[in-house]
Amino acid sequence: VPLSAVGRAGRLRYGRAAVHPDGAGIATMVDESSEPSDHDKAILACTTRTSRLGTYAIIGGQHLFNYLSRFAIPYIVPHLVAEFGFSDAQRSAILNSFTPGYILTQIPAAPLCGKIGAKTVLSLNNIGLLSSLISLPIAAKQGARAVWFCIALMGIMQGPFIVAQGAMTSAWSIAGPERPLAVFIIRLGGNIAKLVASAVTPLLCSTRWGWRSVCYVYGGVLALYSVTWNLFARNSPPPLPPSDSFTDLKPDETSTEDGNSDGDQPKPK
Repeated sequence: VPLSAVGRAGRLRYGRAAVHPDGAGIATMVDESSEPSDHDKAILACTTRTSRLGTYAIIGGQHLFNYLSRFAIPYIVPHLVAEFGFSDAQRSAILNSFTPGYILTQIPAAPLCGKIGAKTVLSLNNIGLLSSLISLPIAAKQGARAVWFCIALMGIMQGPFIVAQGAMTSAWSIAGPERPLAVFIIRLGGNIAKLVASAVTPLLCSTRWGWRSVCYVYGGVLALYSVTWNLFARNSPPPLPPSDSFTDLKPDETSTEDGNSDGDQPKPK
C-alpha cells in the first residue's frame, strides 16, 4: 500500500490494520488486534479522551507530591541539626525513619484498595503527607524523637501509594497507544518532583523563614491539590446504564416467520 494512500494514519488498532513504513517507502499492513476487550469498550463508551487524560494528570499529581515531600527531607534535616543541635546518631535515625513504614504498609495496600477504594487510600495518603509537613516545625521544638515520628508517619502514609495509583490507572487506561501515554503523564509528576526538590527546596531554605518555609509552601500547595483530588478523582469510570451493555442482542427465538410465537397457530390462508 503506498504511503500516499494511507497518509499520516500511523498505527491503527481495533480491527484496523497497522501501518509500518519500511525503507522503500511502502507500508506493510499488519493486523495487530481484532476487537477491544469488554473493559476497554466500557471505558470508551462512558468517557472521553479528555476526561481520561485529565484523570491521568490528577493521578500524576499524587506522584508529584509524594516524591516532592520525600525528596525535600534530605535538604531540611541539615538545617534541623544545625538549629537544634541534634547528634550524628539522631541525624541518621531521622534520615532512616521514612523507610520502615514505607515498606511495611505496602503489604496490606492491595486488599485495602479493594475494600475502601484506591481514591480513599490516596486521600488518606494526602492527609498523612499534609499532617507531616505542617506538624514538622512544631515537632522540631519537641526534640529529635518527635521529628523522627513525623517523618516515619510520612513513610507509613506513602507506602500504599504505588499500589493505589496503579489500581486507578488500570481502571481508567485502555489498551493501545493511549496506555504508554497514560504511564508517561502519571510518571511525569515524579520527574517534576525531583527537579523542584533539587532547585526550589534550597531556595526556600535560604529565605527569611528558613526550612520552615518548605513545610508551609509545599503543605499549602498540597492542600489545594487535595481539594481538587477529592472533587474530581474517581476510582473508575462511571458505570454504563443497563441498556448500554455490550452483550449481543439476539432475536427472539420463539418467533416464526409469520410474526407469531410458537404458542399461536398460523392463520389459514
